Amino acid sequence: MFDHSPLMGYVQQDLLGGDAVFPTSFQLSLAIKEALNRVHVAEVARLLEAEPLVAAKLVHMANCYTFNPLGRTVYGVEQAVKRVGFNVARSVAIAIAVDQIKLMPSMAPYADLAHASWRRSVHVAALLRELARLEATVPPDEAMLCGLVSELGVFYLLLRAASVPAYAHDRERLHDLLRQHSPAVCSPLLASLGVPQDIVVALDTEPAAGDSMAWQLQRLLAESRRLQALPDPAPVNEPRAEWLGDIRLEVDELRRAL
Repeated sequence: MFDHSPLMGYVQQDLLGGDAVFPTSFQLSLAIKEALNRVHVAEVARLLEAEPLVAAKLVHMANCYTFNPLGRTVYGVEQAVKRVGFNVARSVAIAIAVDQIKLMPSMAPYADLAHASWRRSVHVAALLRELARLEATVPPDEAMLCGLVSELGVFYLLLRAASVPAYAHDRERLHDLLRQHSPAVCSPLLASLGVPQDIVVALDTEPAAGDSMAWQLQRLLAESRRLQALPDPAPVNEPRAEWLGDIRLEVDELRRAL
């Protein structure tokens, strides 16, 4: 057992003080949240246009088959926001921010962990969206956002660990840090980023109230994580094997888009 209290003391100060610092696209996610409170599509579009990478990725997402089954191409950011919705716009901003994190020089010692965590998150997000469409218990795009941010605590701890050389040279210590603390860090971090409250509660370490939206998200997230961990193709005795085959194209397209 390792003592992570020095690092976690700084992390708790960040979270309690609202000083968690992430790349610019996370700050964009906060700005989008404020614009959403006023329900101004044009304002969200203006914010997104100021970040060319986010804008380009959002327009690409809006034109993929998942959101454009009729093949009607959109070229402008405002049109893209109207087509995909606010939660997808926020998801794209977060996806770009995670890419920025992975490219930071200080993250080089943890590149394998960061890539693996992000691949899992994207796969889980795509499965969550499809499960939500199947069951119609939660909005699919909110479910997708929940999956996408479900391991954000890992990225934040990796960023903070980058300033402590002991973690770069001791994988056992680093894995212990992530195993012990990333789930508890995730929920308050998401709250500081203005992620919808149902998602914040769903990703808390405590069970959500029964039959609430957060509880439904927790349930679907657990099932998506189980499905994500299955071999491909799924075993023949897997109850959802046929369904997984049916949604393969949609899941693969979303994974590529994110």
